[in-house]
Amino acid sequence: MKHLLILFVSLSVSLNLLAQQTPCCQNKFTNFTIDQTFHIGSCLVPRAIRDKYFASSNGAIGRKDGGQFIVPQAYMSEILRIAYNPNNQCYYSRCIMELLGVMGSSWSDDTQWVRFDIKNLEELHISLPASTNPGADSLFVPGGFTICGIPERVIDQASLDYVSDSLNIRICPNLK
Repeated sequence: MKHLLILFVSLSVSLNLLAQQTPCCQNKFTNFTIDQTFHIGSCLVPRAIRDKYFASSNGAIGRKDGGQFIVPQAYMSEILRIAYNPNNQCYYSRCIMELLGVMGSSWSDDTQWVRFDIKNLEELHISLPASTNPGADSLFVPGGFTICGIPERVIDQASLDYVSDSLNIRICPNLK
C-alpha cells in the first residue's frame, strides 16, 4: 500500500509539472472544473485518419484492433473553445493535440478534422485506456487522464448508430 501511495504521489506531481509546462494546459485546464462523467463521449480525429480506419470498417468509429479514445463531451467542447481562433475562424491543432495528449503524432499534417459525440457508452465497453491501446503514444499516462488532466476512456469500435452528433473542424493553416 505504501508503494502504491508513493507511485500515486509521484504520478500526481509529474502530471502537475507537465501540465504547467504546456501552454494550452497552463491556466486553462489546471483550474477547470466540470462534470467528469461520461454520459456522452467525444472523439476528434483528422479526416485522413477517419478515412483510413473508418472506411475500412463500414463507417464505424474507432479501430477494430483497439477501440477509440474518448473524453467527456463537455471537455471536448472546452478544448475546442480554448483552441479556437476567432480571427481566422479555425482551430489550432497544436493546442488540441497538447490537451488530448497526442503531441508528436501525424495529426498536425491534416487541416480537416471531425468531432464525433458518441452515446450509450456502456454498450461499447467503456474502460480505462492502457498503453497497449493503438493510438497510445509516448505521452500516454496511466490512470484515465491525459497529460493535461482531462479524463479519457476507451470504447469498442462503434457503429454510426451510436453517434449522436458530428462536426467538421477546420484547422488553421500555417498556425498549427
